[in-house]
Amino acid sequence: MSGSSDQIPTFAEAIDAEIDRPDADAAIAALDAALRQPGPDASLRLLRAVRIDVGLVGSVRDRDEAVWLRRFLAEDGQDVTPKRREGGPLRVAIAATVAAACVVVAAVTTLLVFEKPAAVGRVVAVSADAGWQGSAGDVVRVGDVIGLESGFVTLELGDDVVVDFVGATRARVRSAALVELRAGLVAGRVGPRGTGFTVRTEDAEVVDLGTRFLVHKNFESGTQVRVTEGAVSTRLLDRDGATTRVVDLVAGESLRVDVADGVADGLDGLFDVVAAYEPVRRAKGRVRRFSGAAKPLSSEVVGLDFRAGRFETSGYVYVIPEASGVVLDTPLTLDDASGGVVLPAGTVVDSYLLHCDLGKAHAIGTLSEGSLRFGAEVAAVVRSTAGLAATDGMFATAGSRFEAGASRGLDGEDDVLRVSPDRQTISFDWSLTDASAVDQARVLVLGTAEVVP
Repeated sequence: MSGSSDQIPTFAEAIDAEIDRPDADAAIAALDAALRQPGPDASLRLLRAVRIDVGLVGSVRDRDEAVWLRRFLAEDGQDVTPKRREGGPLRVAIAATVAAACVVVAAVTTLLVFEKPAAVGRVVAVSADAGWQGSAGDVVRVGDVIGLESGFVTLELGDDVVVDFVGATRARVRSAALVELRAGLVAGRVGPRGTGFTVRTEDAEVVDLGTRFLVHKNFESGTQVRVTEGAVSTRLLDRDGATTRVVDLVAGESLRVDVADGVADGLDGLFDVVAAYEPVRRAKGRVRRFSGAAKPLSSEVVGLDFRAGRFETSGYVYVIPEASGVVLDTPLTLDDASGGVVLPAGTVVDSYLLHCDLGKAHAIGTLSEGSLRFGAEVAAVVRSTAGLAATDGMFATAGSRFEAGASRGLDGEDDVLRVSPDRQTISFDWSLTDASAVDQARVLVLGTAEVVP
């Protein structure tokens, strides 16, 4: 039997259709013999076809290789978390023959010798409610799949492209300049060096011309495009993917396209993309990058109870946007992280509360470490319990509850917070020393920089 790649679908069919037959051993033997033939393309396509993600990922010793392999094996929109298979022909086949298992190991070894897909960016934010396998700081590679049910994930692609994936969304990164959106909502912010970045759906290709825009794909209403700044060129596609028409949109304009019924109109349809994106815009504010334990929230932040044990953070530090555009009527003296600081009257600031409540489930000494990179200068960081209490009335969100008299600041030597020399990055190392206490700090950012939507 030849080992050419055009026979791989036959191999996959053998697994699905013949493995449970009485003569299954013969089918496995044939598959075994075919796999032993040379040809890396055959190994790659077989791995995609049979999705042997149980033993594969667990057997890879290097963590980075394991993460990449899992992504490589992922199919669009499917959960590829290693899990126990309770039944099915693949499990029977692997259990039935040591020879087949040996072939799998050989195929994995061959695969890992090949060069990984090209790196095209990195993850810069994963909201606390995203339920996604990746983490802020992860490398983004060609072919990576973004599959969400809630929350949001933000990627930096290439030199000047930032893309938010919001809510129940399925998408694949094809390159630094192309994202395929199967379903859900993406928001793009593209600078001059990223012009030409494209979001492609079944219905259209949205080509950036230097802008901020939203694209929503729904199988019932088609694709909606909304431009919030700048301009995009929208190429309407037919069922074969050929361009049938080009519509240019500028700020404030929108378009709905549906390849199924040929609709192309200027209505937003059934889904308000701007309203859907607003929680993400609010959650990110002026923060450009989150890393480590720092997590934004896409859910409502009004009326939160910050008393010990009421809003636990599961080992993370939640970044809560508070009041924005606050103009100081009088000078404000604060206990900044680097010492006392006085903000003069007329200063405009936005406030962010960093909140960590590990809860009693975590051991004493548990460390939460991370950083935040802002798109504006950090004016001050309030870190003491007294300083936080003194500024709650000015900056806290409506309905927030704090425990009077309780220690909540960074008053001990075990809690470290640093501000970078350019005053745009803060980093933290916080250690739990009291399971009944919380750690908090308030970051005030100058309000002169543009808010990133």
